[in-house]
Amino acid sequence: MIIIAKREKNNAITELKLDSGVVYSRKQMVDAIKNGKKVKSKSAYGPDVHIVRVNNEEYLRTDNNSVDKDNLD
Repeated sequence: MIIIAKREKNNAITELKLDSGVVYSRKQMVDAIKNGKKVKSKSAYGPDVHIVRVNNEEYLRTDNNSVDKDNLD
């Protein structure tokens, strides 16, 4: 479960901290999800985090909308 998402000024996620205390860079999290890691947003019962590709960029989202930004709020 993701508990903290560190962001840049443009609101892009740079780091994600899990409830286990492990900190992932954005790229590490994308790679982990691609390799089968299941991640929930905000709680054990929260939505799954998916990777959505828009305009050749990958975004971390809890829905499958083709919006070009992360949405883990």
